[in-house]
Amino acid sequence: MKKPFYNVLKFQLLYNWFLKLAFVKNYLRKQVQKNAARLTEKQLEQGTSFVWGAVTNDKGISVTQLLSLPSTKKTYCDCESGYS
Repeated sequence: MKKPFYNVLKFQLLYNWFLKLAFVKNYLRKQVQKNAARLTEKQLEQGTSFVWGAVTNDKGISVTQLLSLPSTKKTYCDCESGYS
C-alpha cells in the first residue's frame, strides 16, 4: 500500500465526523453528479443491458433466465421441460 493512501486511512478518525454531516454529503453528491462522465447518444444506442434472474418453487423446479436488452433475441433458458 502506498504511503499517501495509508496516511488517509490512518487518520480517517480525525475527519470522518465531518464527512458524515448532511451538508457536506449533499455538496459532495452534487459535485459527483456534475462532474460524472456521461454516456454519449451513440454509446446509449449501441449499448446492451443484461438482466439475469433465477427462481425455484416449492417442488424444487428452478428456472434461470438471461435477457440481453434492447434485443431479446439473445435469451436462453435452462428450464425444466414445459417452462419458458
